[in-house]
Amino acid sequence: MKNTTSRLKTSQMKIYRKPIANGVYYKASTQELKTQIKKLFLDKKFGPGFEPEGKKTDESKAFVMPHNNYEKSGYCAAHAYKKIFENTDYETIVIIGPDHDNFGCTASIFPKGAFITPFGEAEIDEEFNELLLKEKIFTPDEFNHSDEYSIEVQLPFLQYYYKENMPKIVPILINSIPENKELEKTAKGLHNAWMKSGKRTLFIASTNFSHVGLKYGYIPFSARGKELNEKIKKLDNSVAQKICKLNAKSALKIKKKHKMNICGMNSIIVLIHLLSLMKSKKISGKILSHYSSADLTKDYNNFIDYFAIEFS
Repeated sequence: MKNTTSRLKTSQMKIYRKPIANGVYYKASTQELKTQIKKLFLDKKFGPGFEPEGKKTDESKAFVMPHNNYEKSGYCAAHAYKKIFENTDYETIVIIGPDHDNFGCTASIFPKGAFITPFGEAEIDEEFNELLLKEKIFTPDEFNHSDEYSIEVQLPFLQYYYKENMPKIVPILINSIPENKELEKTAKGLHNAWMKSGKRTLFIASTNFSHVGLKYGYIPFSARGKELNEKIKKLDNSVAQKICKLNAKSALKIKKKHKMNICGMNSIIVLIHLLSLMKSKKISGKILSHYSSADLTKDYNNFIDYFAIEFS
């Protein structure tokens, strides 16, 4: 059973989810974290090269983005966050992350209170959560969220820009065990709750792509070094192209065929089904950034592949 006592704090009936990724996946101090995120935006080789501009563009519906160490995946994520901050302001941000431990049910929510990061509190949208719970698919489970980092690592980026105007969040963890039909039901329940809420909502699926090397127990090709890195990126790109077309069945088929360990695949599938339910216009994805940690570190023995994908 998870040891959660030190990661949850209750104050006057408000539950605080304390950070577990600070100092590990991102800088622990406020000033160092600001400097770190700014660097990710300004990087011209792997990052977008610029901080977000003030102008607003056409509204994006959703994004897929990574959740690894900022020094590795943060440049990729910065491409997506730059687009987010240049879009219509949102009232609520739904963040769908993988439950790496597969400890809970299909879909668990952090029901109320706030997540804490070095930048302060990210308030939970309790009204939206109440609508989710009425769908009888989502389970309130703050303990399951207490030591899962896939949602937490998205928050400092959001807080960096929004500051005191940070929208409320809806954290949802998805188990990797359920099959496609169960994920379709989850997406339908999320869509129903969203429609009833009437809120301008941004949806984020948090995931890394292939984890490669003995450390991760996955070496699908006989190639090594740079050749292996390129083969992995090509394989992951074939899945990403299906994701951009909202083709959940084909994406899952490729993943299964190559026994790929895309940690947040079920989070992506829920997002795909959700976007497919949005009948107002045809939605498709666009890859904003794609590279592997090996491209940065030159460690071709153990590396992870990253994508930032925008849906509009």
